[in-house]
Amino acid sequence: MKTNTLQITLTAIVASSLALFAVTTIAVSISYLAVGILIAVAAVDYRQGPKNYAAR
Repeated sequence: MKTNTLQITLTAIVASSLALFAVTTIAVSISYLAVGILIAVAAVDYRQGPKNYAAR
């Protein structure tokens, strides 16, 4: 009985660790993608030249 409980506990710990790793990897990938999009938008905006925001 104790062996079965130990196996279930270890399986749950390993499964939760893998899930945490997967979620962390996805979150880091999304944040890198967001930073890349921000840099691309900033580069396009910079190439369009200065804007007179006071004239609006």
